[in-house]
Amino acid sequence: MQNKTLFLIICLGLIYLAVSCKNETYQFTKNTRTTINLNQAYGKYHYFTDNQKEYISFLSTTKKLIAVYDLDGIKKMDVSLQAFYNQDRHLNNYYVKSLDTIILLSTTTNNLHLMNSLGEIWKTIKLDKLISNTTDEYTYALSRIFHQQQWSNDNYFLFAYYTMSNLQSPSSYADEYDWWVDFYTTFNQSFQLFRLGDLFTENPTATFFAPFPKFKELQRTLSVSAYAYVNNLVILFTYDSNHVEVYDPSTLECIHKFDLHSRYTELGGKGLKIERNMKMNEQEYTNQELFYGGHIRCFLFDEVNQLYCVFISHRQDGERYPERKFENAQHSLLLYDKNFKFLDEILLVGKYAYTGSFVTSKGIMIRNLEDGHFNRTVKFDYFNLEKIIN
Repeated sequence: MQNKTLFLIICLGLIYLAVSCKNETYQFTKNTRTTINLNQAYGKYHYFTDNQKEYISFLSTTKKLIAVYDLDGIKKMDVSLQAFYNQDRHLNNYYVKSLDTIILLSTTTNNLHLMNSLGEIWKTIKLDKLISNTTDEYTYALSRIFHQQQWSNDNYFLFAYYTMSNLQSPSSYADEYDWWVDFYTTFNQSFQLFRLGDLFTENPTATFFAPFPKFKELQRTLSVSAYAYVNNLVILFTYDSNHVEVYDPSTLECIHKFDLHSRYTELGGKGLKIERNMKMNEQEYTNQELFYGGHIRCFLFDEVNQLYCVFISHRQDGERYPERKFENAQHSLLLYDKNFKFLDEILLVGKYAYTGSFVTSKGIMIRNLEDGHFNRTVKFDYFNLEKIIN
């Protein structure tokens, strides 16, 4: 009897072990497609919601308007930007919080204009006045921002590019490369994000946080940083590294750090080491890395599956990619649970702009590039994630 009981316990244990050891993998399958025929050239596009309805907006700087479509590709309206251009010369970026709160950031003045769908500016915030209240040695220029802004209640997160207020001109250096050394050394110590709070009050505030990750310790030159506001967290990453830092948007403290890894590619460039008399072509290096390197491209959060979705591009080396082209790069989708535990990596097929991806009710929206970058017929494919138990 004891032997039978022991045998039964062993069998039950093996069954439990077999069930608990099943691997979870995921499928990323295309669902539907929306085709939009634009009647103007456009630059940036954004997904947004208003009164529980979903839209895609397109910025046309040539026609000075924002065109708004629904997810079925039906045009809803054009928002004239003429009032903005009457005050500022160049538009850097825009964000649609709602159809009556369209936020426009100028390139030359650091002014933030709030506009309604009638094209009327109902508030202007001079960000230079807020930025000048900082006590550090940098002068922050928001004119360099080009990543999508993100919202948390009435907090507005911006990426700030700075110039040193006490840095002399390159012409004052005996060797121009030494100027770059001083520039990048200080750049590594600077903040690059700030939270614009109380936006709709009479006294908005600006709080800087998040020094550049990883490269502060490595002392190497930098190219481009990016961030995402997902799942009520600020996630900061850089194209030059596989390093990721997670910040609490309320306390602005770093609460988690981790490195991304792929089974198929190296992520992040090595950067250029900062040293005196360094001979470099920073722009050439940056261009090569951005187009052909293995990089983190986009962070999303799938609320249905409670997953972080990270799109990465694979490095294009000379052997595997003799004719390197940006649109030909292989991509993967890295999946993490809500605690940033790695779950799976999915190889992706097709030509897509993964950087401009959004989570919608129809699935993860990704722009299709099979017809190229600059076609006025814009296609968005919608993908669903499905868990598979092996």
